[in-house]
Amino acid sequence: MRLGRGCDETTYYTADGFVSTPKELLKETSRCQFAHSSKYFKHDAHENLIYCVGHDSSSTGSSHSLTSSRLFSSSDFFVTLNVEDLGIGKNAKGLVVFAIVSKFAVVALKDLTPGSGGDMLLYVTVGTKEWAKAQFPHASQARLRENAYTIVESTVHSLAVDVMLQDQSTIGTLFVSNSNGTFFVESLKDTNRNSGGYVDYENDVERKNMPKKLRSMITLDDGSSWSTLLPPTRDSEGKQISCNPSDTTDCSLHLHSVTDPHNFGRIFSSPAPGLVMGVGSIGKQLAPYEECDTFLSTDAGLTWNMVHTNAHLYEFGDSGSTWKSFKLGLSARTRGLTTVSDSTSQKFMLLAQISRQDQQDGQGRYAVMFLDFAPTRSRQCGDNDFEQWYARGRRDKECMMGVKQWYNRRKPDANCYVGDKFIDPPSAFASSYNADHLPRAYTVLESSTGSIFLHMTISEWRNPFWGNLLKSNSNGTYFGLSIENVNRNDIGFVDFEKFVGLDGIAMVNVVANPAEATLSGSKVLQTRITHNDGDTWSPLTPPKLDSQGKTYPCSNVGCSLHVHGYTERIDARATYSSPGVVGVVMAVGNVGEVLAPYTESDTFLSRDGGFTWEEVHKDAHLWEFGDSGSIIVIVNDEEPTGHVLFTTDEGLSWRQYQFSNDKLRIKSIITVLRSDLDQSRRRVVIQINPYVS
Repeated sequence: MRLGRGCDETTYYTADGFVSTPKELLKETSRCQFAHSSKYFKHDAHENLIYCVGHDSSSTGSSHSLTSSRLFSSSDFFVTLNVEDLGIGKNAKGLVVFAIVSKFAVVALKDLTPGSGGDMLLYVTVGTKEWAKAQFPHASQARLRENAYTIVESTVHSLAVDVMLQDQSTIGTLFVSNSNGTFFVESLKDTNRNSGGYVDYENDVERKNMPKKLRSMITLDDGSSWSTLLPPTRDSEGKQISCNPSDTTDCSLHLHSVTDPHNFGRIFSSPAPGLVMGVGSIGKQLAPYEECDTFLSTDAGLTWNMVHTNAHLYEFGDSGSTWKSFKLGLSARTRGLTTVSDSTSQKFMLLAQISRQDQQDGQGRYAVMFLDFAPTRSRQCGDNDFEQWYARGRRDKECMMGVKQWYNRRKPDANCYVGDKFIDPPSAFASSYNADHLPRAYTVLESSTGSIFLHMTISEWRNPFWGNLLKSNSNGTYFGLSIENVNRNDIGFVDFEKFVGLDGIAMVNVVANPAEATLSGSKVLQTRITHNDGDTWSPLTPPKLDSQGKTYPCSNVGCSLHVHGYTERIDARATYSSPGVVGVVMAVGNVGEVLAPYTESDTFLSRDGGFTWEEVHKDAHLWEFGDSGSIIVIVNDEEPTGHVLFTTDEGLSWRQYQFSNDKLRIKSIITVLRSDLDQSRRRVVIQINPYVS
């Protein structure tokens, strides 16, 4: 969905399916949409709630200024009109676009405050009542401009936005959000866009400032990681392909996408479970359309087969079928092929350009052909004609993102028609944790995103403790493995912490040497982070230089940032993050292959929810957030001191405050306790313990 274009018009509505004359809803609008228009946008608002982008009463004349554009809502077809203030009051103007995408309602508006540079702001809600400003990582330099970012097709797990960066009108960067759409991290650089803002969600650009060489990428974990498409080993005639499929750089499958459409509707997939088609080529990069062949995947893009040489139009009907030939009786150049959008019909429409030798006198060169395949199969499929097909992220695993999800799909050799609409599949979180693992110790962890996180201890008694982190489905009845060997202490506390205010982002420390620790009694820890609520975990990306501008001694592939977790914390209130400053995270740790002792660690800060980090000071420090995060105070936690350091620019610069001529051993830093957390600017209270030699 391209944000930033539209025209003013009058919107009409019908409450009886156009039996009667439509009634006027609202004048001078650019878009209106029912709040219940998406089954994934779940809320308890009135069934007739409608949102409209329109102009307020301050706008006069035949043209409107952007300052008068607002988001209006009504539950009685605008007999009464409400102005949505998005939580920012009178500044909720300059509205460009409103859209409902999956479970998110999104508003794009231009920042009209002086000195803003006309950047675009994104506000999101998942329930119609509370709107939140979407935050993009500072390190990305992602300035949102009008007509310069596109909301691409998104899942119920996250919102995906492609942003045009550095004034390159056909090159973008893909960002994906946390579960409530308010905080974004970079997912894929150099995505391909056209001048109209349409994005090849599947393709990325290999080189900059050169003619674009396109390579297709696929994600099987909601944008957390991307990989090339695995090509078939043989072509449609059974001949070996000319490159080595194990060489993913020079031999992968690339497909033409939405910036270069050759048919109507969706480019690749359909409601037919797992069936995906495309026109493309095998090699280092995407070939011109005329040099491409036609490919089919029956497992949602995990593997592919070449089904025919040359480029073909394609469409799915009756949930997909096998291949047979039918002669039209004339020569024609196809221009379009379509069927009903839910792919349940056996009837198709073919738009064709008739060849000159087959053209009849008095008739034009273009024809619409009606193709009815119903007579070819008279029997409707029964239960024995279906098979369970599992969506999977790997060929050897029957699950995807921790979920076992299967679809009833007609067997390839079944000579019958389906004739029914596609039904949402059953699913369960893959779990083998049954009586074989009991009795065990369990710790219920912080759960705020619709799933329960549970730590199950697997190490034997008298050994150091660790266990597996399990994540439940939405109603807490099925659990699947999220990550193994997560550290815990003797009293059941676990190195697991979600970032405050950032749904879906959490850090854990895992035991890297479980076999050796069983014998030696000594655990070696490593830190992992998730940006998709525990579906996948990865190491922390270390900074390139330390706080003194020097390179780290550890620079090999196994080096990453490791931080001390909850089990070592004296003050449980000293969380990594604060709800008052979205995306800013602090921690004590080190760059290396494993976590070093606390007294050998330094202090680190992230401004983008743990995506990138920098070392802000040598030695371990305590920290506290104040005044909605605009003030961060740190104090040395390794030795006595008489001063604190503080920053008002998220750690870009630090100033010193001397609070005592005597050096004291600091126990903790706390801000004034108020109901509106971290709102105290004028006073920071430091609790200290006298230094004892």
